[in-house]
Order: sequence, then structure tokens, then C-alpha cells
Amino acid sequence: MRNAKKVLRNSLNEELLKACEFGNFKKVKQLLKDKNIDVNIKGKAGMTPLMWASMKGYTKIVELLLVNGADINAKDIDGWTPLIWASLKGYKRIIELLIKNGANVNVKDKYGKTTLTYASENGYKEIVDFLKSCGAKE
Repeated sequence: MRNAKKVLRNSLNEELLKACEFGNFKKVKQLLKDKNIDVNIKGKAGMTPLMWASMKGYTKIVELLLVNGADINAKDIDGWTPLIWASLKGYKRIIELLIKNGANVNVKDKYGKTTLTYASENGYKEIVDFLKSCGAKE
């Protein structure tokens, strides 16, 4: 019986990762109601549901995951956090949400780069200015 529960939990967690990767808000909401779900499950390359939603620009899913206890400063295998992903992609609303909820603006990845570095390298001047106003440094 334990094995069956473990398989079910793994299956549900895989569904959560996919739903966050592909922006299926309804599915994410449904899955988060299940007590077997791990909102901080790490999939390939150490990606969490919050990282997928932040990287893809799914603001409503980001909000939902945060309300359900997602680790805002979790790191993938490269040391990238949800905030680094959002900064790299230029999703200002998600950046604002993550910082408002306690994301570390000065986190460095395994290459020594910060959120400010990625936003700057990609030409997101408005985001660079916002990150600096929140205390971000290179």
C-alpha cells in the first residue's frame, strides 16, 4: 500500500510540474487541493513548479503557488531561483510579486550572476531600475 501511495504522489507531483510548465491554472488549482502534493517538488534540472511558472510568465499560477507555500528562494542545478528566471525573461509583474513575498534580490547563481545582471544583459531597463530600487546589486 505504501508503494501505491508513493507512485500516486510522484504522479501527482509530475502533473503539477507539467501544469506549471504549460500554464494550466485550473489543473494547478485542482492539484494543490490534494494533500499528497509537494508544492516544492524538483523535476528535471532541479526545476520547481514556481520556477516553471516564473520562467514562463504565468502570473496567476505564481500567485497560487506562493499562497500554497512555494519556496520562493529555491535553486535549480545552476543556482537559478524563480526571481532569476523572471528577471532573465523580463516578467516585471512576477518580479514584483516575488520580491513582495520575500525573494532575495541579491541571490547569485553558480556563475556569480545576479537578477540585476540578467535583467541588464537582456536590456530590461525598467526592470533593472526596479531591482535597484529594491536594493539589488551586481
